[in-house]
Amino acid sequence: IADMRITHKDGYFTTKNGSQWPRVPQEKIWIVADGNFIGAINFRPVVHKMLENYGGHAGYSITPSARNKGYMTKALGLLLSDKDRMTKLDRDYMIVTTGSDNAASQKTITNNGGVFIADFYSEEMQLDRQVYHIPLKRGL
Repeated sequence: IADMRITHKDGYFTTKNGSQWPRVPQEKIWIVADGNFIGAINFRPVVHKMLENYGGHAGYSITPSARNKGYMTKALGLLLSDKDRMTKLDRDYMIVTTGSDNAASQKTITNNGGVFIADFYSEEMQLDRQVYHIPLKRGL
């Protein structure tokens, strides 16, 4: 269900409040169902302070027509079971964040073992976020 594409972003990005943060290497994982692109996961094995609360190790999106069908839950689960990628993480859990009002994303995270850590207001992005940690299963 996933077709891999690698992208590395160099330089800096500017947030809504004007602060600048370094871009981190990331891998874009395309989600394909029945030959059609339906979404993507941006996987970042290393995150800095701002990404710990906004973005995390994995950020994802899915097309409206593919929502609420379990595709993203499965795709995130496949990523979590990928030993090569998970050994690259900078800690023993994956950080995933979502909008405080995004029940579907919260369900995707908790269905993959995510544990709610905190509500957080991102000054940089001027958005309410929820932070989750998904413990890694070592010895995959």
